[in-house]
Amino acid sequence: MIREFLTEAFLLSLIGGVLGLLGAFFGVRGLVVLAPQNLPRLESVSISVPVLIFAFLLSTAVAVLGMFIASRATSGDSRRGLDEGGRGQAGSEGSQGVARVLVASQIAITLVLVVGAGLLGRSLLKVLEVNPGFRVDKIVTMEVSLPWVEDPKAKTGQAIFFSNLVDRLKQIPGVRKVGATSGLPISDGLPDGEFLLMTQNEIPKTMDGLIAMFHHKERLGIADFCVATDGYFQALGIPLIRGRIFDRRDIRDSPHVAVISESLARDRWPGQDPIGHTIEFGNMDGDLRLLTIVSIVGDVRYYGLDLPPHPTVYVNLIQGPSSAMIVTMLTGADPQMVTSAAREMLREFDPEIPARFGTLSEVYSASLGLRRFNLVLISFFGITALVLAVAGTYA
Repeated sequence: MIREFLTEAFLLSLIGGVLGLLGAFFGVRGLVVLAPQNLPRLESVSISVPVLIFAFLLSTAVAVLGMFIASRATSGDSRRGLDEGGRGQAGSEGSQGVARVLVASQIAITLVLVVGAGLLGRSLLKVLEVNPGFRVDKIVTMEVSLPWVEDPKAKTGQAIFFSNLVDRLKQIPGVRKVGATSGLPISDGLPDGEFLLMTQNEIPKTMDGLIAMFHHKERLGIADFCVATDGYFQALGIPLIRGRIFDRRDIRDSPHVAVISESLARDRWPGQDPIGHTIEFGNMDGDLRLLTIVSIVGDVRYYGLDLPPHPTVYVNLIQGPSSAMIVTMLTGADPQMVTSAAREMLREFDPEIPARFGTLSEVYSASLGLRRFNLVLISFFGITALVLAVAGTYA
């Protein structure tokens, strides 16, 4: 009977190991397909040989454990065993205790996985309820990069190029609003730096004098820096709280202006109206002219839905040019049609300039990819463990 039991145990363990190997092979391939592309070391995800050896040893150990159980079944007084069986007992008190511990442990581990999956799902739902501060749907993006230049005249020429491109893209049928920005929300974030509260009368005559003013901590502030056009706020539906957005008065040689986020106004000017105040933010764009705050806009979550919005300073593209911009187009037409038309218009400007197209909804979905993947992963293992626990309890 022991030999028959061992043969059956080894056979079942071997079949289970082979099925587990097949499940691991196809499961890993499926999980790699579901995983977000920004997952670190995704290309190295594969079945590990040491793990396979461990699985084989585990299957063998299960069969050996079966031999131990069988040997215990043949030991002791057979008459007592028959008497216990006659009283309707399924085994000795020791074996029943071991079974209870195994079942309780299996159910406890299963509950941890299932509860973890539920908490992850609840966390994802809460993140989806967060207001990102911008419109997600119906936004086509076009990323355009020009060669880096140092000459101020060349920078102005690049700003004029982007401005003319934006005006040209407005002619695409179905496109409602067109803008441009140096950084999209919930993507790679924005550069940040220190700015200095200063008035026109306090501008030092030398660079050393300006550097010395940065030692006055009460005048300093920290904010992200973003180059944008007026159409960017309109296309993404970023609300204007007070003041005005950039307009045609804000040319290269006119007084430079800035739009600030609501969180910056609240943190740096509590209980005050920051409109009309001037700041020095030349360390971000190399231009030492002061920026006059002309408006306050709503906060945008540039670093993810689960992170608070950062204080942000927006400058006009014409006054603070950038060599790389992302054009945002609000459209009710087919995104493929808009993409094709925009690509042709860019070729008319310069056929050598590369562009990368996408949609803001894709960027939004990609930002949640890791959370969704973790939820799928732990839910899969939780359901598998639950099935095993139910089978173990039944056995």
